Amino acid sequence: MASSVGSNEMEVNLTPLLDLVLQLIMFFLACINFAADQASGNVQLPLSISATEIQPKTEQDYILVNIELVRKDRLKPDGEPVRTPDGKPVRDPVEPRTLKFRIPGGDDITFLDRPDQKSVGLGRAMNRMKELAKNLRFRISARDNVKVDSIKELKVPIIVRGDVEAEYTMIYQLIQQCKNAGFQRVELRAITKNN
Repeated sequence: MASSVGSNEMEVNLTPLLDLVLQLIMFFLACINFAADQASGNVQLPLSISATEIQPKTEQDYILVNIELVRKDRLKPDGEPVRTPDGKPVRDPVEPRTLKFRIPGGDDITFLDRPDQKSVGLGRAMNRMKELAKNLRFRISARDNVKVDSIKELKVPIIVRGDVEAEYTMIYQLIQQCKNAGFQRVELRAITKNN
């Protein structure tokens, strides 16, 4: 606190307080969970009446798998993107139709939407899920001091975000592979449809 000489008024110096508040804000921003970065904004989720809202904070980690149809912005003649009434850009599938699996543990798995290519892409995605399961078992084994072979079921949930235009049989096969790899909980995400 500072006071002027010959005066009874006191001035409050707020600079240290503001400095502290800004430092706290920067600290909390640095501690934010960046899990939302895993969700691809390019995946157009299907609509569902029975979809439930994703809880903002889970007690445990989860693995997010995105299955998206590769899209590009539709452009006006002047090069500006066409927008919907709510301001979102209109996106059309690229030609030839291309699908992309985004699974943690490596690069995106991209392939053409043709039967021969889909089986190869799905096989690579299934191998990635097996590798994830194997790595998780090793980490759990080291943490809990148990044998790797004794860990049959994995409690880390898998959240699958499948594009509305992706074939459900392919999504179903990936979900089945996750269960075969030992993941107990596999969830499929959708957007709640307003009646």
